[in-house]
Amino acid sequence: MACILAGTLAACSNVNLDAAKALGRAGQSAAGSAAEFADVPRSKYQAYIEGLAFISAYPPPPPKNAGPNATAQRSCNPYGLTPLGETGQALAARYFELMDRRRAMLDKLSDVYGAFEALASYGAAEAVESGIAAFSAAANDYIRAVDPSATPVKTNVSGTIAAAGGMLVEDAQKSKVRQASIAIRERLEAVLTYLNREDSASAWTEMRGEQVRNGHRVAAGLWCAGLLDASPIIDSLASGYGMKISTAKSGGITADDPRLRQGVEGVLSIREEQANQAITSGYNAMTASIGDLITEHRKVEAGVPIDLEFLQTRIARLQSLVETLTSAE
Repeated sequence: MACILAGTLAACSNVNLDAAKALGRAGQSAAGSAAEFADVPRSKYQAYIEGLAFISAYPPPPPKNAGPNATAQRSCNPYGLTPLGETGQALAARYFELMDRRRAMLDKLSDVYGAFEALASYGAAEAVESGIAAFSAAANDYIRAVDPSATPVKTNVSGTIAAAGGMLVEDAQKSKVRQASIAIRERLEAVLTYLNREDSASAWTEMRGEQVRNGHRVAAGLWCAGLLDASPIIDSLASGYGMKISTAKSGGITADDPRLRQGVEGVLSIREEQANQAITSGYNAMTASIGDLITEHRKVEAGVPIDLEFLQTRIARLQSLVETLTSAE
């Protein structure tokens, strides 16, 4: 009889179960999109590291004061890329630790929202309690990775939701939904604090941006060296205009022609810019969507109408940025 004992029977009675179901569905979508955005395949990063090691075999451009003959030489490593050193490897390890724990946490959050929707539909208090405990443990793993001295969130909620009751069966269900909403919201508030931490955000944006930036430079360098064929770039342009690559170029697009070289490098530059914008915008959209969920939880708990339109727009934006980042890489 938690609502009666706490003097909040009216708030529990006013909980809209349909609104809670909708919030559960929106939460699953938001957590899923955020998890997809936050994920980077290890194979892709490994290719980036190996690419740096490979392109470093090509000398950088000679200094400008080396004479006219030297400056006229073309370098396939114009940025002087070098293998990832100990500092870079340590930063990469930190990056992947945060990324892995963030992904695991968001996956558990999606599970929680699935159970929350079920609770509002037909009652599944034990499943919600189990889901919140698992999400809390994953959240603590992430929070400790950001700040080892941080105060962990409470993981044990056993019995707190299942024991919530009311005068009628429906009131009891609404009481359970309200208690579950409070528990989820409080943990989201703690998580959002650490997602918004500058060191946590920069571990994503800076490392991800460096990977995209230098990855494109490695690709351009290997193409310059005659090891890669840029035909897929031209194929992509051609298909966009309903055309196909010329049979005269069926043997491959090489860097021998200065105009082709400038064109392909221009396309890579545009893709890099788009990827960098998607990285920053996507992280902001991810944290903002969690803030939106917190706001809507408060409304469910207060028994006032919710408005998921803005959150759904942000989720769609995040999904679009995932696609942009994938294609721009």
